[in-house]
Amino acid sequence: MTEPECVDMGDNVCVDDASLIAHINTRGEFQLNPLKVESGCVLRSASRLLSGGAMEKRSMLLEHTLIMQGDTTDRNSIWQGWPGELIKLMNFEEDENSINYSNANSNLKVGLLA
Repeated sequence: MTEPECVDMGDNVCVDDASLIAHINTRGEFQLNPLKVESGCVLRSASRLLSGGAMEKRSMLLEHTLIMQGDTTDRNSIWQGWPGELIKLMNFEEDENSINYSNANSNLKVGLLA
């Protein structure tokens, strides 16, 4: 995280060996643009969120994924690639004590930490 003061991070965000980069230097023009990572997001190993990018609630960047300058991931989505592309949308049903995760292949209920 090169400019932590430019990063707005929600609750329960998990950042592995990832990069959150709020600056851009194009042809000698240096700019700082804020990054927004909403609650429940995951940035896995070697993923990167570039200047002005945003991640909506419970979105995930898989390993070696790049979200380009100014792009936003969709809520409840999984992204992969360089540059990142949407590979899956998830369905989450929330109550106050757990999150019910479901897709075509499985159902899983995960308890939340108090």
